[in-house]
Amino acid sequence: MKRHLHLQLPSGISGDMWLGMLVDLGADRKALEALPTALGLDDVRLEIARVTRGAFAATRVGVIVRGNEDRPGQEHGTHGPAAHLSDALAIIDRAPLSRGVKEKSSQAMRLLFEAEAKVHGIALEKTHLHEASAEDTLIDIVGAYLALETLEIASVSCATPLPVGSGTIEVAHGIVPVPAPAVVELLQGIAIESGPLAAEMITPTGAALLRSIVDEFSDMPAMTLSKTGIGAGYRDDSRLPNVARGMLGVLTEAADLPSRRIAVIETCVDDMNPQDIPVVIERLLDASARDAFVTHVLMKKGRPGYLFTAISDLDDAEALAQILLEHTSTLGVRVREESRREWRRDSIDVETPWGPVRIKRALSRDGRVVRAQPEFEDCRTIAEREDLSVDEVRRRALRGDS
Repeated sequence: MKRHLHLQLPSGISGDMWLGMLVDLGADRKALEALPTALGLDDVRLEIARVTRGAFAATRVGVIVRGNEDRPGQEHGTHGPAAHLSDALAIIDRAPLSRGVKEKSSQAMRLLFEAEAKVHGIALEKTHLHEASAEDTLIDIVGAYLALETLEIASVSCATPLPVGSGTIEVAHGIVPVPAPAVVELLQGIAIESGPLAAEMITPTGAALLRSIVDEFSDMPAMTLSKTGIGAGYRDDSRLPNVARGMLGVLTEAADLPSRRIAVIETCVDDMNPQDIPVVIERLLDASARDAFVTHVLMKKGRPGYLFTAISDLDDAEALAQILLEHTSTLGVRVREESRREWRRDSIDVETPWGPVRIKRALSRDGRVVRAQPEFEDCRTIAEREDLSVDEVRRRALRGDS
């Protein structure tokens, strides 16, 4: 049975909160405590302790760097032996760790350095960690993947939107708004929200680990829960417990359908020329709507009307709402975010006596083909050219023989 981890991050997340949560879930504590030595970081040690944050008992993992003892758990520190990407990758490569931990840790480090390089406009090889103490970051990233390996976690999901905080922080480049520039870069395409505190709630290291570890940013899938882990952050704020919660379990059969967040855009009209409706649907589909359709409805005062509905990725919702506002007679549009469960999908070409036909396939989480359907337009094109029925082409394509 494959173990699944679902994250709930009401107070955001940092590198040390990742470690605390995974230790609380039962990760190999001795392996983590030995990690600084394995990485050759003689000036670094880990302090693992039970603490309270508000109503929560939690595990706190402090990465203590000699000379920085008065600022544990903060990513704002001095440079170190892993300050440049090439140095960090070399340290990881030399360490007595599994191939999987090395590869995944290196990928996360690269994501972090690439984000820093982009936002500061400098070459990757010249980028060094300003906002993150290099040794602290190395321990957080490698430690997270080492802990995931010891827990034998196969997949990870995370609830959204992610709270990123607000206000400003002072870094090596001066005062910058929250979320920090590297965090903004790393969380591209993920639903976020401001607040709930005027503080930095997601750090660059925390964001890099989210981007590299999480498979799906979605609601919690159907799972049989076995354990909950609470990781504490360094900050202790009475207004909001500074914790990250991980829920560990085994996915049920229903969870074989991955979920993701989508936008649903709707409006009703009762005074529109029906001839204009197909034009609006075409515009919505051309503007990246995943689906668009019209439903007959009965509106106020018994008037027959039309309900326009478009389904899209979150990033495309505003553009589709604008199309409905401009090309229908509506005065307002509803936009909401929903969770959608769907089969994974791909497309393959199969040969027929009359040429190739694309086959759309629905795939389960483990890659099993659960449904296959020939592309209608391909079948119709061949049918018209060869004077055949569409169904005959479709059946031959499903047989996959020529």
